Amino acid sequence: MKQRTVLAVSVLLLSAGAAAPAGADTLVPEPPPAQTRAESIQQDLTLVAQAKGWTLTQAAADREAAEIIGEIAGKVARERPEIFVGSAVSPLPGGAPTLYIKGPAGAFVNGLASAADIDVNVVDGQPYSFAELEERQLVLHKALVAYGFKSVATAVDITGAGRIPAEVTKEPGIDSRQSAVLAAMPQGLRSHVDLAVRGDPVTRLETAFGGERVHGGGSECTSGWPIIRTAAPATLGITTAGHCDGMNEIDWTAAGVSYPITPQFQHRRAYGDVEWHVGPVIPPGGFFASSTSFRFPTAVEPVSGISVGESVCQYGRSSNVRHCSPDVDSVSVTCTFPPFPFPTERLVGTDNNVGIPGDSGGGWSNGTTAYGSHVGDCGPGEVFSSADYYDEALGVSVLLF
Repeated sequence: MKQRTVLAVSVLLLSAGAAAPAGADTLVPEPPPAQTRAESIQQDLTLVAQAKGWTLTQAAADREAAEIIGEIAGKVARERPEIFVGSAVSPLPGGAPTLYIKGPAGAFVNGLASAADIDVNVVDGQPYSFAELEERQLVLHKALVAYGFKSVATAVDITGAGRIPAEVTKEPGIDSRQSAVLAAMPQGLRSHVDLAVRGDPVTRLETAFGGERVHGGGSECTSGWPIIRTAAPATLGITTAGHCDGMNEIDWTAAGVSYPITPQFQHRRAYGDVEWHVGPVIPPGGFFASSTSFRFPTAVEPVSGISVGESVCQYGRSSNVRHCSPDVDSVSVTCTFPPFPFPTERLVGTDNNVGIPGDSGGGWSNGTTAYGSHVGDCGPGEVFSSADYYDEALGVSVLLF
């Protein structure tokens, strides 16, 4: 493992396009001792149990159910995308998870459910597939922005049989009454919208090795994941949030030093809010799950495998606490963050608010599995960009070990 990390840094020195200074080897930081995958899972299960008042056994049962339903859902999404809607875990730890299917389930879906090691509920007869739910939500979101709202959050509700949750912040000069807003929405969607009009901001960006502080231009954020460019040349780098403009240094806290970084590409549209950087020296591939917990990523969670109600953990350098209390609220959320007029799409939404300014870009994970990178507040909780979409957004993928 250590040899692979050193190789990654050596490649980075060359691929960054900068000449290594004399004695550069002494500048390459050594990674701290890394947790094993088992240790990582154990730590996160403990944090989930503490946050939810569960026993460790209950947290483990809940995690097992999420992994099993995620694998089944991913298979349906790959092989039968026209009927795939999504999945949800039970509110009871270790309870039977649910798979949602458009139209009749059929032998293929029922066979997957019956072959599972746990009971799986199949709710078929849903009116829309996940792709159709996402498209309806995007149409509504753009209509709300066109109406004049600047802070907007809409979400895909896979359990709602076509319902579309939406929140907006009142704007002076436009009729913000719920009845007036709904009357102006596309006719085919009006009766399906669950609209909340609020006086406080609905959305907020939280600008302020993965899990390290990145800064520049008077602001700071958190690095997310070590990545590798998917096209030649196979350049290595690090991610952060796309709205973290001006970042030009990354800290290596353990060594008390900082290194320069250069932004390569930023994406803030269809596949989240992410960007990536390179530098003459980047701390070794891996990520800080907390200030004292260093891990190597071993997998990326596919979007189709993320279930509503699933526990995911967040860490940012500004808050400097690993939180495992948030649950996934929606697998696809669209947010418009003032003062930017464009929607940021396909974010994963959660039901809790644990981050603070400066946490943007920080990793969302469970064990050694990468789920995504932090963006900010949107609707009832926080949102993150899915790591599964890094290739579509940036042409990179998480560097796995």
